[in-house]
Amino acid sequence: HLTGVDLDATQAFLRQRCFVAGKGFSSQYEGQAASCTTTAICVYALSEMSVLTKKEKEEFQRVLLGFRRKSPAEEAGAFPRTTGREPSGWTTSQAALALASLGAPWRVIQPSVEWLLRTQTARGGWNFLGTDDGHEKLIYTLCPTLVLARFRHRLGDRGAKALARVSAFLDQTSSMMHGGCRFGRI
Repeated sequence: HLTGVDLDATQAFLRQRCFVAGKGFSSQYEGQAASCTTTAICVYALSEMSVLTKKEKEEFQRVLLGFRRKSPAEEAGAFPRTTGREPSGWTTSQAALALASLGAPWRVIQPSVEWLLRTQTARGGWNFLGTDDGHEKLIYTLCPTLVLARFRHRLGDRGAKALARVSAFLDQTSSMMHGGCRFGRI
């Protein structure tokens, strides 16, 4: 009500005009029928703003998991930003959050969270796909941090250590910003 957006119309549009059965949600990129990132975002949004049927939850989970990498071993659990491309911390995080919002069991979500833990840089952030350590950005670190925070109890000490590295990264990043704000501890 505050935004003036008709959520029912938005949900209907996503379900009827954007979802390609068995493939995912249509991509914003020309020539691609479905996108992993767009699918993760739309599934999460629909799951959070409406009641999904059991059939919808199962279909959305199946489609999302169809994008997830199984090999090579170092990419197992990761999701690519753009279908068929390199794995992305941003998209893997969004997919993990979408799976959680669908009620997927931990055993389904865990490989993606484990991949995020493996790809966190020594400085505590995450790189944009295809870049080397030292190119971490706050924007690439946001979603992985949300995932670690959501599952910190399941991750125990490893989650606490990863979140402490994020906090150090945020402190270091904020100190490099001239006149910028200080970030608190996570």
